Amino acid sequence: MAHDLFREFVTPDDVVVEIGAGDGKDPLTLSKLSRQVYVFEPNPYAFSRVKHMVRRKRNVQLFNLGAGAKEETVKLRLPELANQPYGSRSAPAQLTRLDRVEFGLPPTCLVLDCGGSELEALKGAEALISSGTLRTILLKTHQLTDERDTGREAILWLLDHGFRTESKKALGGSLWVIARAFRTKPQTKPAPH
Repeated sequence: MAHDLFREFVTPDDVVVEIGAGDGKDPLTLSKLSRQVYVFEPNPYAFSRVKHMVRRKRNVQLFNLGAGAKEETVKLRLPELANQPYGSRSAPAQLTRLDRVEFGLPPTCLVLDCGGSELEALKGAEALISSGTLRTILLKTHQLTDERDTGREAILWLLDHGFRTESKKALGGSLWVIARAFRTKPQTKPAPH
């Protein structure tokens, strides 16, 4: 389960941005492990469930939005029934660029599980990622219907943006990319005597 990865990589001083809350268990776990959690969930049904589950958590702020490379409304495919593959039902969903969101506290950790749109979400968070406040990015990879795996593209993008990456299987078999900032502070020259 992803919760094992969260326990390994999320710290009590982290401010987490979670993209894709799913069944609501991840925001609950993240709220126990971190200082603050900003949760983005575009699926209106999942959002309602998550809202109910975290209603007593003071350190969770919810957004009924998805994250993308641009501001737009998209057609979100919905599961026919809980825990089943996506079917023919759909609902409109609003996407936002994370760079446009004003977070009360600067994010230090980004968790992405957005059904194959992880790279688009990263592109919409380029300024946030380049800001230097993010230390860790946890990204669940997905096998797309055209056989592409979202992990490779995301790894290359993250490497180009100053992150070291490793892949790790979570309990349950899902593959996650763990990215850590490796930017170093510029060397300062000693003051002349």
